[in-house]
Amino acid sequence: MPFCGKCGAEVPEGTKFCGVCGAEIGGAQQAAPVGTPVGAPVQTDDAKDAADNKAMGILAYFGPLVFVPMFAAKTSKFARFHTVQGFNLFLAEIAFSIVEWILIAIFWAISWKLGSIMSTVLGLLWLAFTVLAIIGIVNAAKGEKKALPVIGKLHILDSFMKPSV
Repeated sequence: MPFCGKCGAEVPEGTKFCGVCGAEIGGAQQAAPVGTPVGAPVQTDDAKDAADNKAMGILAYFGPLVFVPMFAAKTSKFARFHTVQGFNLFLAEIAFSIVEWILIAIFWAISWKLGSIMSTVLGLLWLAFTVLAIIGIVNAAKGEKKALPVIGKLHILDSFMKPSV
């Protein structure tokens, strides 16, 4: 008898949805490994990869530490996904720093009041990067591959992060 690919519950032949978790059964049926208790979750390759590389996925969101999973976990699809997301965030932070420095210098040259206001406003915008990093860390900790809002769809590292054969 087949099992649900999401939760591992036993599924009668011809069933379209799992009676336990509600997942669509289409192509997600799997034979449970020998010795697996009935109803125990079936671990797929992607789920095992995510479980094995959560630390690398989390590490990718700590600025320059993005280079650790970039080189240490090249064969992991999960770590590669979060490395790309973390690298996008890191590059956005660098770009913002440069723009921030230039704007603050210009406004300080005009007036110290304008310079201090601009420093405060741009400093508060750094909170957006902190929020994006937290979202990425939470997704990695949950074992999920969700793109970050706004910058997650960039494909800056695609050529570099091709899977190793």
